[in-house]
Amino acid sequence: MTKVGTKMCKKPFNNAAPFATTSFGPRKLIKCRVHYHTRHPREVTFTYPNKPPTAQQLHALMALRAVACGSCSWECMANNECHVGWLLAFLERVLDPKPRSRPAQLSSAISTDIIKRAAKTGDWSDAARVHQWAYVERGATLLMRKGHPRGLPKLIPHMTSGASIFGNPFTSVPINLNWALFHRYMEGAFKPLTQTDVDLVVAELKAEEMAAVIRDE
Repeated sequence: MTKVGTKMCKKPFNNAAPFATTSFGPRKLIKCRVHYHTRHPREVTFTYPNKPPTAQQLHALMALRAVACGSCSWECMANNECHVGWLLAFLERVLDPKPRSRPAQLSSAISTDIIKRAAKTGDWSDAARVHQWAYVERGATLLMRKGHPRGLPKLIPHMTSGASIFGNPFTSVPINLNWALFHRYMEGAFKPLTQTDVDLVVAELKAEEMAAVIRDE
């Protein structure tokens, strides 16, 4: 049995529900060429949900008690480097009617030190406590492009770590380009970016960086 707050849950649960990608069909893998801070363009695969979230799903997300990222640390979140914060701020600004509340933003990331120590000793209790707190005690919903972290055993009985339709497709590029692409993605109603979209975002970002260099001279 899985304890949820003061209650006991006998049924298995997916920590990305109700937005787990498995509920909406296969995800889309779209390849784009990205030429940013590299000598030559490189091909990158962006993973998108089967279809964009609906307005109802966007409002339902904002009505949740808590949401979590399993990749970004608390420090990254404080520095506004996590897509969950970008997503919540965007929806808070654009949704109509305006959301009455905003979910708590939690980090369920397990530190490298904990993972290394657990891999050496076989004791994963410290790692399990991170997920227990986020997904069981706080009831957070995971908003990740990928589900269960690679190399980690199952940490919470009856819990599946699922991939979410609200994951970030752009984690394979540098953080400032990641931010710019994700915002263009949100502004485009969460539809997959085309090669033209990516090229325009990269060009705009390069122009902003060049302008900043000129201002600093």
